[in-house]
Amino acid sequence: MKMIDFVNNVLKTDVQLKMTLKQLVYANAIITGILGGLVALVIFGYRFLMIQWLWLLIGCSTWFICTGGLIYIRMESPLNYLSHFDEALNKTVVDSYIHRELRQQYAYEGYIFQALVILIGLNYALILNVPKILKNTVLQRIAMYLLLATLLFLQKFAYDYAKLKMTWWDPQ
Repeated sequence: MKMIDFVNNVLKTDVQLKMTLKQLVYANAIITGILGGLVALVIFGYRFLMIQWLWLLIGCSTWFICTGGLIYIRMESPLNYLSHFDEALNKTVVDSYIHRELRQQYAYEGYIFQALVILIGLNYALILNVPKILKNTVLQRIAMYLLLATLLFLQKFAYDYAKLKMTWWDPQ
């Protein structure tokens, strides 16, 4: 307490303590315990952490969560989608998941596009690894046709999504 009074007098400020020493020690012990647990997880789970597909899953999940709009949804609380109540059907009907204006979006619009980006990227990765995964040339050819058809479908879907979002953009 004397130290904070000294600092306040010298700097001519009025800083007040928000936590007691016991609370600070407790909070630091929790943070140290969490960090120690993470270090122990890395040390004891080293063999498990060397699996390449695990890191691909972690990377894709992180990309999806971070760029999909989690913070935007938490801060702005936008509508999930455009909908109306249909009296004939006696239920809510979804009109659109994509907001047509540039600087606005519905809640899960970012996740739709990020899922497309991840699926297109994973599709390219699978196309590159088909010869390693399949040894039979007939199966390789079938897999390549299926993956290329999937890739064309996903890219067309992403293109249509971009045209809905940006009505002025139409590359031919």
